[in-house]
Amino acid sequence: MDLVQVSLNVIYFISLYYTVFWVLTYLEEEEPVKKKKPLIDWPRVSIVIPMYNEEENIISTIDNICDVDYPKDKLKIIVVDDGSKDKSFENAKIAVEKNKKKYPELDIKILHQENKGKYAAVNLGLKYVDTPFFATLDADSYPERDSLKKLIKYFYDNYSKDLAAVTPILKVYKPENLIQKMQWFEYAINHFYKSVLSIRDAIHVTPGPLALYKTKVVKHLGGFRPGHKTEDMELGMRLQKNHDLIKQCNDAIVYTKAPKTLRALVKQRLRWYWGTVKNVIDYSDMLFNKEYHDFGLFQLIMIPLSGVLAVALVFLMGFSMRDKIKMQYLSLKAYDFNIFEIIKDSFAHLNTKFWFLNLDLTSIAMMSVFLLIMVFLIYKGVKLFNRRFSLEKSYFIPLVIYILTYFYFLAFVWLIVFKDLIFKKEIKWK
Repeated sequence: MDLVQVSLNVIYFISLYYTVFWVLTYLEEEEPVKKKKPLIDWPRVSIVIPMYNEEENIISTIDNICDVDYPKDKLKIIVVDDGSKDKSFENAKIAVEKNKKKYPELDIKILHQENKGKYAAVNLGLKYVDTPFFATLDADSYPERDSLKKLIKYFYDNYSKDLAAVTPILKVYKPENLIQKMQWFEYAINHFYKSVLSIRDAIHVTPGPLALYKTKVVKHLGGFRPGHKTEDMELGMRLQKNHDLIKQCNDAIVYTKAPKTLRALVKQRLRWYWGTVKNVIDYSDMLFNKEYHDFGLFQLIMIPLSGVLAVALVFLMGFSMRDKIKMQYLSLKAYDFNIFEIIKDSFAHLNTKFWFLNLDLTSIAMMSVFLLIMVFLIYKGVKLFNRRFSLEKSYFIPLVIYILTYFYFLAFVWLIVFKDLIFKKEIKWK
């Protein structure tokens, strides 16, 4: 067995072991849930909305959050403009004034600062938060009307005093084209995956589109940090470092706008994965540390390792397929390109090699296993989204393309990230 095949087998084993571990976690364990009691008196909660050049989205976002099913006298909304260069601030003021008239008991204000970054905008809003809970909401995201109540109630229904943050289910807002529909499936799988991580207390990111926090915990930790342009991930890791719990509420749903073009998608993922690696480096003292349980022993190392495995697997498969194609060409040439004669001889001699591309039974078996696992994850993810497995016909082609190509897309993005890290090139973002 050559070095390429050995390396492929090692990657197959690591990937399969990790995947099976989390799938078995889902199948064998359930979230501990205490007896739920109705909330008689809803607590006060603040919503901080940072924005930068969101003139097309901010009015609908403010209107949406003001219309949520929550007592308006218990709701405080703080919009923070981070030095926008378009009409975001003007449009936000229009929306704020409109909703003040619509809901006189609602506490809503708008703030402005010179451009310092999203983390600084949230921290400015946090200075005005005097409620026991607060949430961050991206300026292009829209929670369902009952999402805020479900997130708040999660604190009272389920967990101990160590619970610091609750995250919702994210769904792509009105996917229109192929790129967005492929992301729809990606979000479905990711949030099924996060529901499993929630069981193991291993969630590493509190998403920007919407996340609810205990105010005193975040303020005690010093608020948000730059986090290499992924401040929501940095805070998630800092909460883990402080032994604070992060849980996912599978009943609360928020819709967020996804990139429409391949170029925009690549740019977004470059920022995400670049920030991922940098944050893992910052918190590397938790790696393989039993003090942090499954987060330190499994999840934290697998975050960057998944990128390494993806890139390595694509390269190794390329080398392997190159050699197999060459061998197959020589076999065809030896038989004077008589395919039927090759198949006949293969069966006659019980040859375990598949005649096309010289694939052996081990490779076929591994491909089949990973395909079945992916189908299972897609099924569970879609069910988590819809509560039942049903897809429109227009999603069938994006689903097939997603299964066949998305892994290679991620490997491509990770390759660029590793290149930029090696050459110490900073990822630029707005």
